[in-house]
Amino acid sequence: MQMFMRLMTGAAMAGYGLAGWAAGANAADTEVQSAQSGEPMEAQQADTSGDIIVTARRRSEVSLEVPVVVNAFSAEQLSRAAVNSIGDIATYTPQLKTFSNVGVFGGFSAIRGITSPTGNAATDPAVLVVINNVPVGTGGAMQLGQFDLGQVEVLKGPQALYFGKNATAGIIALTTAEPTDAFEMMVRGEYELRARQMQAEGVVSGPIAANLLGRLAVKVSTQEGEFTNGYRFAQQRHGPDPREVGIRGTLMFEPGADLTFKLKGTFNRIVSGGAFAGLQRVYCPNGVPAGASVTPSETDCTYDRFFYRRDFPPNTGSIVGDSLFPDNGKPYSKLNQKLLSLEATLVPFDGVMVTSTSGYYKNDASYADNNALGLPVLTSAGANDQYVLSQELRVASDNSSSSFSWMFGGFYQYNDLENIEHVLRYNPATAVFTSLPSATWDVRSRALSAFAQASLDVVDALNVSAGVRYTDDTKRQTVSLSGKFLPKIHFTDLSPELTVAYRPNSGLNIFASYKQGYKSGGFQVSSLTFLGAIADPAVTLIDNSYKPETVEGFEGGFKAAVLDRQLRLEGTLYSYLYKGLQLSALDPQTATTRISNASSARVKGAEFSASFSPRAVPGLRLFSTVAYNDARYQDFIAGCFVGQTLAQGCTIDSVDAGTVPDQQSLAGKPLMKAPKWSASTGFNLSTDVGSGLKLGLDGHLAYESPSFLTQENIPWGIHPRTYLLDAGFSIGSPSGSWEVGIVGKNLTNKRYGGHGIQAFGSGNAATTGTAIGAPSDFVAYTTRGREIRLRITLRPGA
Repeated sequence: MQMFMRLMTGAAMAGYGLAGWAAGANAADTEVQSAQSGEPMEAQQADTSGDIIVTARRRSEVSLEVPVVVNAFSAEQLSRAAVNSIGDIATYTPQLKTFSNVGVFGGFSAIRGITSPTGNAATDPAVLVVINNVPVGTGGAMQLGQFDLGQVEVLKGPQALYFGKNATAGIIALTTAEPTDAFEMMVRGEYELRARQMQAEGVVSGPIAANLLGRLAVKVSTQEGEFTNGYRFAQQRHGPDPREVGIRGTLMFEPGADLTFKLKGTFNRIVSGGAFAGLQRVYCPNGVPAGASVTPSETDCTYDRFFYRRDFPPNTGSIVGDSLFPDNGKPYSKLNQKLLSLEATLVPFDGVMVTSTSGYYKNDASYADNNALGLPVLTSAGANDQYVLSQELRVASDNSSSSFSWMFGGFYQYNDLENIEHVLRYNPATAVFTSLPSATWDVRSRALSAFAQASLDVVDALNVSAGVRYTDDTKRQTVSLSGKFLPKIHFTDLSPELTVAYRPNSGLNIFASYKQGYKSGGFQVSSLTFLGAIADPAVTLIDNSYKPETVEGFEGGFKAAVLDRQLRLEGTLYSYLYKGLQLSALDPQTATTRISNASSARVKGAEFSASFSPRAVPGLRLFSTVAYNDARYQDFIAGCFVGQTLAQGCTIDSVDAGTVPDQQSLAGKPLMKAPKWSASTGFNLSTDVGSGLKLGLDGHLAYESPSFLTQENIPWGIHPRTYLLDAGFSIGSPSGSWEVGIVGKNLTNKRYGGHGIQAFGSGNAATTGTAIGAPSDFVAYTTRGREIRLRITLRPGA
């Protein structure tokens, strides 16, 4: 690995030298092909020369001209890599970490170590998912109809100006495929061997009537799951076992040359046998599992292909009088999502474009599951009913030949979330249930913002742009369990941005930016966390709110095309200071989660990527990337993990009364989900071979250094050092009318935790802050192992 890192670092240093030489290169008039990317996949092409068009600033621009760090992925590249989720995209994007199998309400994303609290449905994300220009600020967006995509762009660092809502870590922008001018049809079937997954997709696209185009895409997927339940008599023998149906329709209507309407609607339904089938006990300090909910023979405390979970006792729902709990004993989870977007574009007169983007999002989720680690001593059920309305109006200049451009507009969003949580304790010896106090949380949010930006070519080679977004957030809550809770919170923010870009010729862009970002505060929706305060008559007001998260800092970089544009180079340096970082920690003794604001954190680093497309070998592209990220708390007092000793840093007494320490200082310690190093290298080859056939070969190797899975920096709760190898082979007709192929993912069969927590009921909290600790077991949501996908694609008439 040291040799690999030396080679990658050497390539980065050489790239910076070549970038300087590019300033004097005699470049062609076409623009650079690749966007900033870990595997610099081609995005939407401007013409047959392979130039890339991105929309990182909400207008179509050649990638080289955009002074923004953006990773762009085209439909072709997503298809060849068998990308079926945002999690798959992370493999090709340095410093992006995602995991979608974290409970029924979605998952998490992290960029450069900045993420959002998990398990709280009312939290705004640090990494905002935007689908067809509609911001979808929920974890469910991680699983929302990611099929028939036209383009994906990942923007890193704070984003304030261009995508409706503010984001402190970055944005994942998904654009679904557009209708085509001519009739097209595609049918694809896929089978994955390990999880016994069957998937089918179909697309029909083309003209419907004069000035009206349409597109219909359907996806159906079912799988048994690659993990085996260690309990032989449980109804769910394998998992995770999601069954998914997705439907998307698109209409594009152009009544005139200056007016366009684009309507897109997506419905997606995922049903599976529980929310926690991928959860494994992966570390046991005593060598065997501990806690009331397991016996030592029930799990082997390592990453493997087994999970352990029994059914509910018969007639649970009827006994406790709660329809969320099943009577048939089988855990379940259901997630229904709908997304509707309407974009209207008007050119009222030359040089001005008005764009209206309306969005409607609906999330209906429910689940019932136990702790996934043995007898259902602690069982839970929940439901999440949410709808979001959004409207953006944007007015922008539309004259590419002018040295001055501008835009301004406003954004409105209304979010209504109803979250229900029910928790039971079950005594298997007496078969008696005890219901813990449960609650229905109704959180209503209103976000208003106004934004403006202007850009000026000071001289031919120098451009200066400046912009700002003002945000006004109001959130209200109603809690069925108690009237003690804080009813309303209100926040405002002003986030400016300044960028200077220098382009001495068409083959080089050097830029530097100052940015600020903001993420609203919110309410923590968890009745277990506040049971003591609810029962205490001396407490008259419960403040379950947390404060906003803010960021400011700088980034700079270059984009260059050298060797007659066969070699593409990009590099970035960045440094950001985060304040009020929103984090969550779980107490395994009480099964409660507490969201807090860390005082501050510094995130700084560098990225470099290169891709080489030699004209001597048409269809071949070689690529490499290396990223270094140093993300550390500057000032943060966090709770100790269960059983953390004095020697391990648990030295602070929170009440300062001479009692046993229960807190630790994480100043100077790394953030969770923040690997210091990540790197990748690979190739794509597409070429015609004899007998009228087209051959496709792909290979990709990704490396990631270790990182913590929790904010407490538990030494054994880590994402280990990983090497992931993907490869693909396809053969088909040159026209694309048919293709068969095989795609292998994670061929090294490396299993690791994407997210983790301390195991409920294990460890001894009384030993925390002492010389000899008794820590909890550790459980993690485990990633899939090796995947082998067989595929066949038909495009009649191609």
